[in-house]
Amino acid sequence: VLTRGSQYRVECILHRAASRTGFGLVSSSKAQVKAQPALEGVPMVLEPRSGYYRTPTIILDFQSLYPSIIIAYNMCFSTCLGRVEHQDLTVALGTQRDKPYTVTMDDNVVVAANGAVFVQPSCRVGILPRMLHEVLQTRFMVKRAMKSVNSGDSPALYRIMDARQLGLKLLANVTYGYAGASYSGRMPCSELADAIVMTARRTLQHAMSVAEDMGATVFYGDTDSMFIRPPVDHCGSVESAFEFGRHLADCVTSANPWPVKLQLEKVCMPCVLVSKKRYCGWAYEHPKASPQFFAKGIETVRRDSCPFTANSVRAVLEAMFRTDPRADEALHLEAGRRAGRDIIRRAFNGEISKVDFIFQNQVRLNYRSKNLPPAAHVALIQGLDTGYKERVAYVVARRVGDRSNLKLQDRVVPPYRLLGPRGLVLDVNYYLTKQFFPAVQRVLAPIVPNVAEWLSENIQPPEGVGSLECCTCHIQLDHRQGQRWLCDSCLERSPPDVVYTANERARQCEAKCRASRLVCMQCTEGSLMMATGCSDAYHCQNYFIRSAAPIAELRARRYLVELDNRLASGWDLPHSQSSSKRASTTALTEAQISQGSLLDDDDMLGDIFGDPDFDAVDIQPEEAVLCNEPEIPVEQSPFREEFDDLLGLDVCSDFSIEEAWLSGYRQEHQDSHDGDEVLLASWGSHAADSTLDGVQESTSDVIDSISLSDEEGARSSISDVSIEIIDCD
Repeated sequence: VLTRGSQYRVECILHRAASRTGFGLVSSSKAQVKAQPALEGVPMVLEPRSGYYRTPTIILDFQSLYPSIIIAYNMCFSTCLGRVEHQDLTVALGTQRDKPYTVTMDDNVVVAANGAVFVQPSCRVGILPRMLHEVLQTRFMVKRAMKSVNSGDSPALYRIMDARQLGLKLLANVTYGYAGASYSGRMPCSELADAIVMTARRTLQHAMSVAEDMGATVFYGDTDSMFIRPPVDHCGSVESAFEFGRHLADCVTSANPWPVKLQLEKVCMPCVLVSKKRYCGWAYEHPKASPQFFAKGIETVRRDSCPFTANSVRAVLEAMFRTDPRADEALHLEAGRRAGRDIIRRAFNGEISKVDFIFQNQVRLNYRSKNLPPAAHVALIQGLDTGYKERVAYVVARRVGDRSNLKLQDRVVPPYRLLGPRGLVLDVNYYLTKQFFPAVQRVLAPIVPNVAEWLSENIQPPEGVGSLECCTCHIQLDHRQGQRWLCDSCLERSPPDVVYTANERARQCEAKCRASRLVCMQCTEGSLMMATGCSDAYHCQNYFIRSAAPIAELRARRYLVELDNRLASGWDLPHSQSSSKRASTTALTEAQISQGSLLDDDDMLGDIFGDPDFDAVDIQPEEAVLCNEPEIPVEQSPFREEFDDLLGLDVCSDFSIEEAWLSGYRQEHQDSHDGDEVLLASWGSHAADSTLDGVQESTSDVIDSISLSDEEGARSSISDVSIEIIDCD
């Protein structure tokens, strides 16, 4: 009952109801199923009038239409007397055709729309109507109880009750399918199934005719719901549309037997009708309620696309819907165009989280080896033993600077490969041209003929020349022109300003690294080892931030070393020349600095992720520690008091290491009146073990005597001050 299909649930309840009345369930043979008439009835699904409607659109829906039809007309296996053919004695000949059947109710029988005859409840109450009546009444009781439970005070109880009412709703709605399951069902009955479907079809048609008689225009109808535009005198506001919709619902409900009920579901203003079962709008549940985005069948609610596509399409549509409905349609389109162009800009600039670009598609079995879909290809290269319909995560990527037109199968990789030193970046052009633009085109096709040109006009994608960027202003550098650390504009700035800006960036990277680690530790109840063990948490926004923060921190430190060397050897060196070799107090050694000036940043980080496909530079243990554990701020360090004694001042909570260093320098500089040369012992050597969440760590600082002549020289050598966390394990 819990793991199989819906028929098991229906039969479980039906068997109990039948046993109380002395009936048993029949197991039909294959010959009996084959001999019964074929199914003829189909639900009514009108072709919508596609377009963008700025006036109110009323959505009306029958409440549990199929179960209500079964209860209202006493349709059941135990009440069906057979089928009447040509009850009006009209013979089909030439241009003369049978008149359509309508539901007729005599004193003792009910003739359904397909000609099936059922007895009235006064003769016998059917088992299906009795069962569905109890199920629906129980659901209404649970929903009334939910209103008395505060979801904030008792969230667990509220979720349990919501799951129960939803289960009862699904049980009632699939009861029709139990009667129409002619292939895999135990007890199919085509007469009963056709009677339910065709009677519901006639009920919806009658509701549409009533709406048209009242002056409304029917845009769309689907099984048990219809979209209408109210008359002109009720199109001015949402309140007037609600008033007309309630009046129409009462008229249709009074014309049908109990419990068939038409209710006003919502009013959309504006609304987009795309095609059958595909529409969206700005929905109002009540006249005074705030509007909410409402969609069916489009990419915003589908799971076969990535979150980037769904979020982007929704952003464009919401920008259009938020525009004043009384404004011209061109203003609505312009608002959506601005939102779409902003998404394109953010995608090219890397301002969108990588989590939004991950696909989660199902994998089936027995694919052709030459035509594997992306999800199956990623599962194959990872060696995953996937089950049937199991979802596999992947992204579409390309190598930096690669503009070749490869097949999609050759560009899909697991998401974790974006984190390591592999030279891979997201293929933003693919996500825009193959995902975003077509999705918006499918929704706005009735009003925008060419969405790609409409959104990307006069937008030039950035030329991918590498992963290097300026260490101060973040502008992408071109290594082919000799640029490696600074852009041309930053080279013209004063050296102390450039060094200070780069140092501020390094501090921000360190703070971001510590913050991302703390988020993971809070998620894992304070365990840093469990936090670092998350290897496939692709749904977590912090996963990619935590993985990329150590790399950014290490690059920022390398930038400081390079700037320090350039300042010592002369600021006017061209980019192509290597830095002069000078002793440094940072974690990077002299050989690594010289090697780093000839290698790309990603190559130097190869061993951090252990990539077997690429040759990585040998990184010393001191550097690897920077990517494994966060640093302890001065204000949280066990040697806080010793730092204060060394500097001769009290370091406040928001006082950074560099500011304390400069303050100590100013104090020493004021005491020496010559101002020519100051000998300042920056830090003392201290090492001790401390415990942070069960992880043993130690801190060691480096003593260095720095010869300086003025305060700007002190500011330029800020990068010489370092505090390292060494992993004892």
